[in-house]
Amino acid sequence: MMPAASAGNGGRAPVWHIPHLVVRLRFSVRVPLALPPLFGSTFRGLLGAGLVALEKAAATPAVRTALSDLRRRLFEPAPRTGLAPFAGLARVPPPWRLLDVFDPHGCRLVPGDALGVRLVLVGDVADAAEPVIDALALAPRLHVAGVPGALALAGAEPMSGAVPVPKASRLRVILESPLRYRRNGQEVTPGRFDAFGFGAALVRRLGLLAAHYGGEPVDLHAALDACARTRLFGPDLVAWCSSRWSGRQQRRVPVKGLLGTFVLDTSDAPELQPALALGTRLGAGRAVTLGCGQFRLAETGRGSNHARRPDEASGGTADRVTD
Repeated sequence: MMPAASAGNGGRAPVWHIPHLVVRLRFSVRVPLALPPLFGSTFRGLLGAGLVALEKAAATPAVRTALSDLRRRLFEPAPRTGLAPFAGLARVPPPWRLLDVFDPHGCRLVPGDALGVRLVLVGDVADAAEPVIDALALAPRLHVAGVPGALALAGAEPMSGAVPVPKASRLRVILESPLRYRRNGQEVTPGRFDAFGFGAALVRRLGLLAAHYGGEPVDLHAALDACARTRLFGPDLVAWCSSRWSGRQQRRVPVKGLLGTFVLDTSDAPELQPALALGTRLGAGRAVTLGCGQFRLAETGRGSNHARRPDEASGGTADRVTD
């Protein structure tokens, strides 16, 4: 299990302790396969079906019980006991997520192609990486997007190393999958996007993960205060919308969010940089488990001379941000 980045610049600076493990998975394509633009639900279904298959084949009742408990922890997480209500958010985020499961044009694969995704396991479930990988190894026996035996697990490699914390205070944020979060009960649009809203969507998610799966809860008020001191430069965002088939709901459900880039200046909030680093693995906003909210960071020059502070755009810090 890899340690999480933490902020240690004194006083009320939030400390982010969220143990996690990243596993790089490689699948080989066995039959022609078409995947939707956001195909995290495909692998979610594959993992769930694989765990059920492992349970049925378990050699002893103890192994069967352990696998059942793991499946429950992954798909029906319960809140950590003894926690006070966390910022009014009742839902507990699952202790895992998928990366690299988005292509805006969808994926059309043929036999012999390779498909790589990353799986992030958070908290104690990181110690159960072996049965999770075993479940995914059953892929040739399971249906993928309605196609039996479409994929085979060709390799699983844990990624070592702590999350690198950026040194530059001005960072370009590249959204690699749709970013989703709400303001006042409505999905955020490019015109209503601001630095505080993005930062709040990030630290609320990380705060929930830290509270339920980390060493100790984060000082959310200090984290939000840091978000209010960031500045936004040159947002170049578009609203993306598509749909996917939900096996649980037996209908197509909309999938939408923001794509593009923007520059974030954390000169006045250096304590937020470890959270940004963690976010590149753990995500920001909603529907993160299925692949939304993936972003990466790149250093950038000074660029534009004008920055929008949270109180200059989209209602500022007074707007309510919910996960």
